[in-house]
Amino acid sequence: MSTAELLQCRDVLLQALHAAMEEREQRTGMADSVDRDGQPTSELAWIVHEREVMAEATNRLRADRGLPPADRLALIRAEGLATGHCDYDTKFALYCAEYATGAK
Repeated sequence: MSTAELLQCRDVLLQALHAAMEEREQRTGMADSVDRDGQPTSELAWIVHEREVMAEATNRLRADRGLPPADRLALIRAEGLATGHCDYDTKFALYCAEYATGAK
């Protein structure tokens, strides 16, 4: 995997995340989810939606490379690493790109 491939995947994932973020106002309320340890929880619906969009986009990129789907809990943990950063969206997309390319 080259740096160019990683950055290309990051850009695709960042576009998917930004599109999902534009729908936040439509996703009020709470939704069922799982935490980083796989335990059932409830979170804001827009958070669950954005995470699902990123998982689907990551797994499409993996499928294009002949890779099996990424572990959902790993992607939840990747999002957790980005949470709280001023460049959350870019970090989350980059961490998912590492999974999309098979680097992780």
